[in-house]
Amino acid sequence: MHFKLLYPSLFGFIRLKSYCNADCWIWDSFVLSSSFRCLLFVIIQKRDDCVIKCAAFHMNGHCNHSFVPLFGQCSAFTDMRSENYDDFSCAYFNSDVCNGTAENCPTPERCENLGNSSQGCYAVWKYVGEQAQVMFKGCWTNEMDCDFDRCIAEEPSVDSAVRSVEVYFCCCNKPMCNREFQVGSKSFSETFSKIDLLLAAVLILIGFYFVRRYRLRFLLKSLESHSTALPKRLPLSLSNLPQRQIRLKDKISRGHYGCVYKATMGAQQIVVAVKVFSANNSDSWVQEQEIYAVPGLKSHPNILRFLGAEAHGTGPNYDYWLITEYHQRGSLHDYIKVHSISFQQLLSIGVSILRGLSFLHEEVVSTDKYKPTIVHRDFKSRNVLLKDDFTACVADFGLALKCEHGRTPNDTHGQVGTRRYMAPEVLEGATEFSAFAFRQIDVYAAALVLWELMSRCSLHGEEPDEYKLPFEVEVGLRPTLQVIQDTVATKKRRPIIKDSWRVDSHSKVVCATIEEMWDGEPEARISVGCAAERLNALWHVGADLDSDPKDELAPLMIAEQQHCDA
Repeated sequence: MHFKLLYPSLFGFIRLKSYCNADCWIWDSFVLSSSFRCLLFVIIQKRDDCVIKCAAFHMNGHCNHSFVPLFGQCSAFTDMRSENYDDFSCAYFNSDVCNGTAENCPTPERCENLGNSSQGCYAVWKYVGEQAQVMFKGCWTNEMDCDFDRCIAEEPSVDSAVRSVEVYFCCCNKPMCNREFQVGSKSFSETFSKIDLLLAAVLILIGFYFVRRYRLRFLLKSLESHSTALPKRLPLSLSNLPQRQIRLKDKISRGHYGCVYKATMGAQQIVVAVKVFSANNSDSWVQEQEIYAVPGLKSHPNILRFLGAEAHGTGPNYDYWLITEYHQRGSLHDYIKVHSISFQQLLSIGVSILRGLSFLHEEVVSTDKYKPTIVHRDFKSRNVLLKDDFTACVADFGLALKCEHGRTPNDTHGQVGTRRYMAPEVLEGATEFSAFAFRQIDVYAAALVLWELMSRCSLHGEEPDEYKLPFEVEVGLRPTLQVIQDTVATKKRRPIIKDSWRVDSHSKVVCATIEEMWDGEPEARISVGCAAERLNALWHVGADLDSDPKDELAPLMIAEQQHCDA
């Protein structure tokens, strides 16, 4: 027969757990009386042949006799002492008696009047904010599954009177084991609160910070004391000239990795360009030297000539210099922003750009040397320098990669470069990590540079419009990556090719070439080598726009197309 213990003055009835053994179903509960401060433990009969045991445990030395009739429902009630645990003691606390102090609380409490031979300790508490507040501690019968060395509460029970208050209960079977108590894996005690834990954590973090600073200072001193840590000159330098006195003069431009200066070198005051990298961008400085170390780049007329590399400064404040030839016309972007060009100049610049890029893309395998494919990955008009004869050379290899035997390095990142020059597959994050895929990305960017040339070309004596960047009309000067992605990849828009550019058959070929180079599908784009051959055919025919070039262009264009198809 099952029953519950209820009493009008009870402020809470807390169900802890239920379990069964071979003979009986047991229901373990305790009730707390606000008036009489009694703790009652009840075992309830499940079967007629089960022996019922009840016991009352006093929290303040006595229990109100109003509870006695309830014991009549039990078949037996005994109040006996354990002969083996006369010295068993527990930490004692009563929130009403102690009033927040331990002056009126005997510590410890001797467990002398328990109704079972197995003895233990218990604790009851709740939380006020983040602070654990003990309500009761004392002796407990080890009748319910309390075979623990520590006082651990698995989960809270809700006070039935207040309902919003969670009350925790735990019990254990070692003397004074309720001095500290736990909720799950988080431990609390009356002398060590959460605030104490937080303070300890802050102190540990502060100590870690100062240790780290000390180690960093030690490391910097070690680097300064070893000449090999920051070399004055990398072994990758291709220059066979002795290190000369270089004097920086005018600042030419500023980029993401540093500044470019006009400078003089040596006793003869040779004018050179010096690209100065900060210490944070030393990896790009090394990367450019590794690219320039590839066989053939030093002597190719359409690749910026590399002269040397040096490190200047003291301590950790090194500046890293890259020394190259100087071209007074500056970058293609800066020139056409101010000056218009003729169609013949357009062809000269376009052919030399495409030849330089084609040489980078080419893989050369021979018995005495090997040149891997090189992809630029940041091709734009700012990274093309204009020579006095209106040919051009490719520069700035800080993001370039060597693709040896068609493979890219393992740590390659696909979405790099200047966003308005990014190909659709780069913007969509769908780049294949292969030499072919990266070559086609460069092809797309080269098409935009050719479009810039066309936009500033004087056709039939008419002055072109004011210079604008690719997609400046569509998205403005400072578009976000999302805007560029939506325009180029989703809407598949391209810079406008005006009808007036297609009136002449020569310029019409250039426009068609541009459209084939910026195709949305990488596999459909023609190579830079094919584009170079096509523009070169126009260049050799001449730029007489008043004549009908069909007969002159036909055999050259057919030969060029056969070369591309092969």
